[in-house]
Amino acid sequence: MILALQDKIIVEKIDVSTEKHESGLFVVTSEKDATTRARVKWVGEGYISEGVTIPLSVQVGDVVIFNQTTFSAPAFKYKNRYYLTITEKEILAVIRGED
Repeated sequence: MILALQDKIIVEKIDVSTEKHESGLFVVTSEKDATTRARVKWVGEGYISEGVTIPLSVQVGDVVIFNQTTFSAPAFKYKNRYYLTITEKEILAVIRGED
């Protein structure tokens, strides 16, 4: 079992090199896109400010968009899957309610 600590968010990258559009066509996207999409798998309890724990805004299952070129997200392998560790400050947007 994995537990994300404090303000850490553990995500699994989503392959968006081919996207299915509403028309049903698959379109190959550019590898030059600096943003990365990932699904939130584990969320820490929050960050501490003046002795109070402030909960994080993201939830398990959210899809987040972040710019992986601006930092080096620590990666690790667990049960044959690769995950990244990020913080909420590194997230550009959250997508909820879409698969």
